[in-house]
Amino acid sequence: AGGFLSGPALGPAAPPDFEGRRIGPYRLLAVAGEGGMGLVYRAYDRLLEEEVAIKVLRTDLSANPDTVRRFRGEIKLARKVSHPNVCRIHDYGEQGPLGYISMEILTGQDLQKTLKDNPQGLPEGEALSAILQIASGLQAIHDVGILHRDLKTANATRDERGVVRLVDFGIAKDLLSE
Repeated sequence: AGGFLSGPALGPAAPPDFEGRRIGPYRLLAVAGEGGMGLVYRAYDRLLEEEVAIKVLRTDLSANPDTVRRFRGEIKLARKVSHPNVCRIHDYGEQGPLGYISMEILTGQDLQKTLKDNPQGLPEGEALSAILQIASGLQAIHDVGILHRDLKTANATRDERGVVRLVDFGIAKDLLSE
């Protein structure tokens, strides 16, 4: 296998045969989600022998220097935050023309899907807990001088224990560098 990935380049949509592809030290296992800037994969870190999530910048966007700068900026900002209600970012890497971020793998589902599946809403206690956790995560983000700028239910993931984590710093802004 050669090239920057084992197999064809990742395009704007998930290829049907993504399983087993490699990027950096990671073996891609399954598509976990798709955002505006790229695909998120469940992956296996071959060096540390654990599962992580890998966000890969879409190939149709990787030719745009502003987009690549924003993608790199996402990890620079997100790594400043260490809080139980914020998804932990591990590393940024490049392989050929592709940029990728490795991060904590989250279980559960985003609150947008949770609310869609439960049109009556969450029970009062669960809703209050989710709101307080989101506020706590936002406070941690703001404490290091970051404005998230994309807070929405799709960017808050709730696991089976009810822990909510904020994700996606793609359009965040560093207030301290202005």
